[in-house]
Amino acid sequence: MLQKLNTISLFFKGNKSKIYCLDNSFFISEVNSKIKKTLDECEIKIENLAQKNKLNIWEYLNVELISFADIEKYFDKEFINQEFVILSETGDFCYQIQGGQIEYSPACEFKFKTKCGNKIAQNKLLNVITSENFSDHYDSSSNEVIFYSSINGIVKIKLDLNNAADENIDCSKVIDELLETCKLLILKSFFINSLFIVSKQSGILTFNEVVLKADEIDLITKRNYELVAKQFDFEKFKNSLYKEKEKYFTNIREIVSKISSQVISIPISISAAVFSTYKVSDDIIMLFMVMLSFIIYTYFYIRIQFFYKKDLIEIQNDFNRDFQIIQDQSGLPTDIINIEKQKIKRKIADSIKLINLLLFIVFILSLLVSMYILYEIFKSNVSVFTNSIFFQSFISIKL
Repeated sequence: MLQKLNTISLFFKGNKSKIYCLDNSFFISEVNSKIKKTLDECEIKIENLAQKNKLNIWEYLNVELISFADIEKYFDKEFINQEFVILSETGDFCYQIQGGQIEYSPACEFKFKTKCGNKIAQNKLLNVITSENFSDHYDSSSNEVIFYSSINGIVKIKLDLNNAADENIDCSKVIDELLETCKLLILKSFFINSLFIVSKQSGILTFNEVVLKADEIDLITKRNYELVAKQFDFEKFKNSLYKEKEKYFTNIREIVSKISSQVISIPISISAAVFSTYKVSDDIIMLFMVMLSFIIYTYFYIRIQFFYKKDLIEIQNDFNRDFQIIQDQSGLPTDIINIEKQKIKRKIADSIKLINLLLFIVFILSLLVSMYILYEIFKSNVSVFTNSIFFQSFISIKL
């Protein structure tokens, strides 16, 4: 068979401009003596249909033949369990040997190989989910596969079979992994529940959506099975989600409360410093002591705020770690976890912004108060100097 396919492949590649396809049949636009001789040697017959030269490739190969141009229309899921050939006008071929082994033509185009691989994988999956052993009901008239779940009720997969297989991204490996999961009947109930989750609790999916989300469905199915196998309690995890949220809210509230209580001390300390300078405005040493005391207090206050900020960052790190565990192992819908997660992230971020703003304000106010005290010291120095005996004597001599 491979020898025949290689012969056809060479012939098609040598006559690319002349070969075309219509309704899953191959035609040649021109038949000259050289082409006639080659076809005769290969024992490929030409049939004249309505002034078109049809190449009887099917008779030559004697196997189920699908034109690559018409793969979406003519490739049937029943072909998966038998020998078949997918052939393109450019000479690329995909040959499934009886038993499932796939052979491609040498130097096969990437898009051809990718689309064929995806289509074959899709139809394998389709065969499994429509089988009597796996589906609860397959309605061929409405093209629907129906599953019954004791938890989520009815889940439907609508078989939009005319959807084109992707030719740019190889999805076959992901689909094959899901296929292996589906073959284990023990995982069927978990597979059905994963369909319900992926459908966003609507219970209705198209087959194309199943294909596109095959990796997510496979992951949820296996994860939920592992959780049950290890006797995980979903309600326990759900409760732990809200308990974790409250724990972090409590910790954040405590820190914010401490910060707020200390905010009150800022205007008091500033007022005390300013009042003290007023009382000792003529004493330079006392003014220096007031300024030094205020600077030491400000430094101590800023250090405390940095400790609070560090605590918040540690809470943030613990929060990210704990919620990642819940997200990975709980089996809860991602959107529910993300909603609770965003609440805490926003709370932590707002608290850190509050500390940063407070530190900035304290720094500016401290700078202003220090400048004021320095001004008072300078003014006091000038006053002492002007009242000194030396200055008065100097003025008298001048006069």
